Amino acid sequence: MDTQERELDTTTDDGEMAVVITEPTGAPDGGGDWPTVLYFIDAPGLRPATRDSMALLAGNGYRVVTPDLITGRADCSSKSPKTWVSPERWRKSGAGLQQ
Repeated sequence: MDTQERELDTTTDDGEMAVVITEPTGAPDGGGDWPTVLYFIDAPGLRPATRDSMALLAGNGYRVVTPDLITGRADCSSKSPKTWVSPERWRKSGAGLQQ
């Protein structure tokens, strides 16, 4: 089954956050008959392997909704992880804390 991907930007208390929706091609807006999966990502964010996994689910008849809770944006194509997350967002996330 062919898939399509679209990106929405939403405003949060920490700024803009990308939400990527991957779904079967021709899926109706607003849900329709496609079951929906809320897909939480791991660090460092939406990277090619994550998108492949989302497309696999969508290709089997699911709408996949993926908020980018890590970087706030949907593009992690940069080779340097330092560019994926702003220092302020990193501090707020608590990810840099050592135990």
